Amino acid sequence: MTPRRFAIGLMIAAAALFMGTALANVLIDPEAVFGTELFPRRHPNYRYLGVRDYQKNASQVDALFFSSSRGYSIDQAQLAKAMGATRLHDQAVPYGLISDHLPVLEYILRDKDKRGEKIKSVFLMLDTDLLGKPAWTNVNIDCFLPPEVTGGSKVRFWWRYLTAVQFLTWRDGIKGALSGEKNPDPKFISFTSLEERSVSTTREVRRVAPPSLGSLFVGEAHARIASLLSDEPGEQFRKYWITSRPDIDRQLAMIYLFAELCREHGIKLTVATTPLQRVNINLYRPGELDAIAARINRITEMWDFASPGPITDRAGVWLDYAHFRPEIGAMMIARIFGGETPVPPGFGQLKPQARE
Repeated sequence: MTPRRFAIGLMIAAAALFMGTALANVLIDPEAVFGTELFPRRHPNYRYLGVRDYQKNASQVDALFFSSSRGYSIDQAQLAKAMGATRLHDQAVPYGLISDHLPVLEYILRDKDKRGEKIKSVFLMLDTDLLGKPAWTNVNIDCFLPPEVTGGSKVRFWWRYLTAVQFLTWRDGIKGALSGEKNPDPKFISFTSLEERSVSTTREVRRVAPPSLGSLFVGEAHARIASLLSDEPGEQFRKYWITSRPDIDRQLAMIYLFAELCREHGIKLTVATTPLQRVNINLYRPGELDAIAARINRITEMWDFASPGPITDRAGVWLDYAHFRPEIGAMMIARIFGGETPVPPGFGQLKPQARE
C-alpha cells in the first residue's frame, strides 16, 4: 500500500468514525438535546430542556420557580395560582444549585428586557444540605446550560453532543427501546416517575446493604454507597460526601446577586429552604445546617422549612431520605402564599433578613 492510499484510507476511517458517532448521538439522543425522541432518554439534560421550555412560552411567562429535583413534588398549577402568575416557568433540575439558577435568571431577564416584558415574581427554593457542595453546572454532559445562557460558543456546545462516545448509554437506549420503555415527561421528571425509580432502587439497596440501611439510602449512587457502609452509616456517609463545602462562599455570593437582580427589576422574590427528614439531618454535624440557613438569611428574607418541625419525623410524607411527597409541597404553598391546605402549627417560619 502506498503512503497516499494509506493516508486516504485513514481519513475515510476517521470520517466514518465521526459520522457514526454523530449519527448515534442524534438518533439515540441520550441527553434529549436533539429532540429526535426515537429512543428512551437515558440522561436528559434538564437544564437545557428547561430553558427550551421557557423559550417556547416566553411571551406568556411572568413568574419563575427555581429548585433542585425536590421541586418536582410541588404542584406547578397550584403554585402558579398562589403566585398570581399568568404562566409559571418551572426550572427545577436534578441537584440544582444557585450556580444553575442565577445564569438562567440573568438570561430570562435579558430576554424579557428585549421584549419589553416583565417577570413579576420568583420563587427560589434552596437546599441547605447541598449548598456549597461541588456543582454539576456545565461539568457533566447532561448538565450543560445552553450557550445563550452561558454566552459560550454554540459550535463547542453542539460539538460536545455530536462527538461524545457513549457506548453504554447508547446500548441502554437501544435496550430500552426494544423492551418498550416509555419516555418520561420531555421537560422534567414527574413526581410519579421519581417515585417509581425510588421504589425500584430501594429494592436494590436492600439487596446489597445491611437491613438497617435499606430504608435510608435510595438512588443508584446511594445504593453503591450503602454497600460500603459499616454499622455507623451516618459517620461513614459523612466521610464519603457530606463534610466538604468547597464552593460555599461563591454560591452564597451568587444568592446575593440573585436577590439583587430581583430587587433591581422590581420582582417579588420568595426564598425558602427545603424541608428535611430526620435521617437526612442526622447525617450532618449538629448546628451545621442551621449555620448554612443563617448565612442565607443574612442575604435575604426567607421561609425556613429546613429546621426540625412537625413533619420532620412524620411517616408517609417522604419519598426517600432527601425528597418529600406532594403533601408537603401543598403545605409549603399554603404556608407561604395562603390556601385551604391544612398546615400543622410550627411548619415553616418566615425569617426577616438578619442584620450583621
